[in-house]
Amino acid sequence: MTEEPFIRLRGVRKVYRSQGAEFLAVSDVTMDVREGELISLVGPSGCGKTTVLKILAGLHDSDGGTIQIGNARTPFDPARDIGMVFQQALLLKWRTVLDNVLLPAEIVGLADQGRSRAGARSAQSGRARRL
Repeated sequence: MTEEPFIRLRGVRKVYRSQGAEFLAVSDVTMDVREGELISLVGPSGCGKTTVLKILAGLHDSDGGTIQIGNARTPFDPARDIGMVFQQALLLKWRTVLDNVLLPAEIVGLADQGRSRAGARSAQSGRARRL
């Protein structure tokens, strides 16, 4: 019996539309990723690597195909299991360094816990400053 993959994509397609024009970003993306498996998406700039990752992260909808994340053994919770690092660094100038770092935790309602942990770590290292 073959283990069920953690990520399964079948015929995934994405079309971007702008001002009446269509641009096919990806088509027929089909792959399985087993739990604990490390994969790489490799290709030239503009081939759709980031589009596939954004679809998997739930940031973009696909225009076709099927996407399954999680399996009976390991259920998937996007609030817990998805993290995103953008290709270009983005810091919000009006936030402190710590506030920028805690932004993802803030979005899912965990900023207070993160701030407490950061304060404790900072005090341990002797670098207690305005957090």
